[in-house]
Amino acid sequence: NTVGDLLDEKGIAPETGATVSPSANTKLTANTAIFISKYGKKVLNQEEDVPFAINSTPDPTAPLGQVTITAAGKKGKKQVVYEVTLRDGKEVSRTKIQEVVTSEPVAQTQTKGTKATVIVGDRLDWLRAAGIAESDYMYVDYIVGHEGGWGGTTKWNRAGSGAYGICQALPASKMASAGADYMTNPVTQLKWCAGYATGRYGSWYGAYQAWIVKGWW
Repeated sequence: NTVGDLLDEKGIAPETGATVSPSANTKLTANTAIFISKYGKKVLNQEEDVPFAINSTPDPTAPLGQVTITAAGKKGKKQVVYEVTLRDGKEVSRTKIQEVVTSEPVAQTQTKGTKATVIVGDRLDWLRAAGIAESDYMYVDYIVGHEGGWGGTTKWNRAGSGAYGICQALPASKMASAGADYMTNPVTQLKWCAGYATGRYGSWYGAYQAWIVKGWW
């Protein structure tokens, strides 16, 4: 009739400290699921990282957002003691008892560029026509300036790779998705470049950061 009756009938005797759910005096119904769980505790001592601080100073001579690390940071180490609560041998929660830093972290020093790029002339019209946000102009300018250049609408890669245009798409035919005039129209090329930047790097800023690290995009 009850959970307890069933356990007695089957000869199941829960260990000391075990929990029966639902309780032994609960009346049985069809498809009742009965769980016998045992809780316990243990002390766990483990080593963990201590994050380092970052000391950043502005650099008015570097492009906006460009980060240059002058002294790399180093993570510290600490020993942490936890009281771990177990259920059937598996951790369900933990409480920190104590922690001791065994190795102090070393702060990272770096500079961050604050020099903004001023876009003028035809290129400003191209950027607007391509629907690129003004906040991204400086990143676009940096990438274009290091790829085909603003005068490189019909420029092939000088090494013969097949890359083409102001953003040096490889192959050039990729830009056809932005318009049939991709071989000669800088706006069409910029539209494709914008899709590439956001599709591969999440944003123009992400593309710019990638270019800084890799020297290509």
